Amino acid sequence: MARGSFERTVALRYLWGAQGSRQGGSFLRFVTAVAIGGVALGTAALLLALAIVRGFSTEIGDKVVGFGQHVQVEHFVGDPIENAEALEARLAAFEGVERVVPAVIEFALLRARNRGGQAEIDGVLLWGTPEGGQPFIAESLTGGQFSFAPDS
Repeated sequence: MARGSFERTVALRYLWGAQGSRQGGSFLRFVTAVAIGGVALGTAALLLALAIVRGFSTEIGDKVVGFGQHVQVEHFVGDPIENAEALEARLAAFEGVERVVPAVIEFALLRARNRGGQAEIDGVLLWGTPEGGQPFIAESLTGGQFSFAPDS
């Protein structure tokens, strides 16, 4: 008899042969069935939860990289990078680099008066790229139009 079939036979014999005393035999079988069902249901719920979390994690990762980048090169003081065109060419020459896009990124505060006349202040991140710099945004657009024209 193969090893796996022996263990299966012992398990089935234990499962169906669990009778206990005459009065408690059906209760013992019921408890065993509930325990096995509980483990099966718990395992199925865990697998479903892990699948959902993995899909959610992949989707969030795609969006973060789509709106941003894998690597961002900045001046260590925050000043504009000198000779950016040469740096762009050197970065594009690395193996595995698909795209190098220069960007101007700056934080700003917006201030406006609401309908009640009170001033509201909000922080924003301004991000400027050349046309075609962020294809993910153009591909993800569901309404309106995506344009880099100066007046848009």
